Amino acid sequence: MPVDDRSAESAAAAETFMRAHRDCAGCANYHGLWPYLRLAGITRSQVDLEVVQSLIRAGVARGAHRILIAGAADALTTLAVLRALPSDGTTMLEVVDRCATPLETIRRALAPGERRVTLRQANLLDDSQGGAVDIALAHGLLGFFSDEDQVTLLQAIGRRFGAGSVLISSERVDLEMVGDGDNVPRYAERMIRRLGDARVALPVPESEFRAAMLQQGQDRLRTQGRFADEAAVVALLAKAGLAVRDMIDVGRGPIDAVDSMQRRLGRRVVFTASRAAVAA
Repeated sequence: MPVDDRSAESAAAAETFMRAHRDCAGCANYHGLWPYLRLAGITRSQVDLEVVQSLIRAGVARGAHRILIAGAADALTTLAVLRALPSDGTTMLEVVDRCATPLETIRRALAPGERRVTLRQANLLDDSQGGAVDIALAHGLLGFFSDEDQVTLLQAIGRRFGAGSVLISSERVDLEMVGDGDNVPRYAERMIRRLGDARVALPVPESEFRAAMLQQGQDRLRTQGRFADEAAVVALLAKAGLAVRDMIDVGRGPIDAVDSMQRRLGRRVVFTASRAAVAA
């Protein structure tokens, strides 16, 4: 009999939700609810992945063979990057996150026998175990860190760079989150209604799922909308000793009215940067 893709996705989402709430430390709602945001059609942060793939292919063509993905929400970015790599095993991919949940999600999504990927659990702010990399990808990562920790994170990545290494950072700018008290509950209710319309079963009783959504909504208000424009990201990278080489404006993407916490969806911009030259 044919496999019901939506049923399989729903079962995988439920497993991720339960694993996150068992194993995560402080990020359970983020990692546990991310698959449901996808199933509800709310999360569309991957409009930039074709650009990222193109940049990685160009880097590999120039000789890059050690790729780092710093931070992971789920397996989507990892699988997209893998599709941009040669299949002969000459280019290796390392995925590092402080949390075991997304790493396990990636492990389960990889094809049997996939040898190009190393998954490693480590604190990105203080990771002394990683070796040199040619390309580092931070996909929507910076907004989850405080201003101070953003600099620490970028400096930690930069310490793994050689002369020709490149950072690819994809961030949303010009995103205005609406922080009045009514928006988070409305966001949670619309999310639950959207999942019901899609016939996606909730992993826990609705009241418990709603509580998780409310907390996730509050977290989003704190972490998103951090960069007013491209100049803010350029300034941050410079503070960490990285010089921007290029900026690619991917655009705003499709607007989903269900996400009532956003007054403006924001533009996704992909930055490439390398270590800034040190004056003699």
